[in-house]
Amino acid sequence: MSFLPTPTKLVRGHFVSEGKTRFKATVRVNGRERPCYVPFSSKLSSHVELGANPVRLSRRLTSEGEVLDLAWLKLGSKWSFVDLRQVNALVADCLFGHLSVEARPGAEVKVGDVYRADFADPATRELWEVKALLSATSRVSFPAMALERAGRQLATLVELQAQGWKVNLILVCLNPGLRSYQLNPKYQEFSAHFEQLLRGGTTVTGLAVHRRIGSDLPRLKWAKLDRV
Repeated sequence: MSFLPTPTKLVRGHFVSEGKTRFKATVRVNGRERPCYVPFSSKLSSHVELGANPVRLSRRLTSEGEVLDLAWLKLGSKWSFVDLRQVNALVADCLFGHLSVEARPGAEVKVGDVYRADFADPATRELWEVKALLSATSRVSFPAMALERAGRQLATLVELQAQGWKVNLILVCLNPGLRSYQLNPKYQEFSAHFEQLLRGGTTVTGLAVHRRIGSDLPRLKWAKLDRV
């Protein structure tokens, strides 16, 4: 059984502008400006500089007609995958695809009172938290912007680790040219919790999203991601 998305032919176009919300943007396809949906957790301009970047878009039909979803954004010479809806499925296939269905950790598992892990195995008390990183260069500052939720999440992971849970952080490079990360010095609380996790034995694994040769399908590969 594969977690990977069904192959589909993507639409070629160019980025025009972001909308008022993080989910909306305008692209140009065949000389015509069209709205598109951006399946990302924040505005792309918070992470990268945008211009008339080449894009690849997927199609879906709704009751109101065809909708274009942003899938790939070209940054320099590299294509970056920006459809965060698919990232956890790709990670599951990469990390657990070789296991039988019964042996795989569960997805979106509630651990404790409030925390919901991306993947977890309550029997072995091991969990996996996935973080997607986007940068137009070979280095990224993490996190890119202030998110109170991210700090609370790491604080919860520190508590779970103290209760005997094995914590794994999976850093997914949406730009395959990403080679290193640094903790953003603006967010001291996040950095402090991150350091606590490492001291407690948390492992950090790097993965990078690549375009499959001959298609627009995403593929995860192991990535050497240095901390600076």
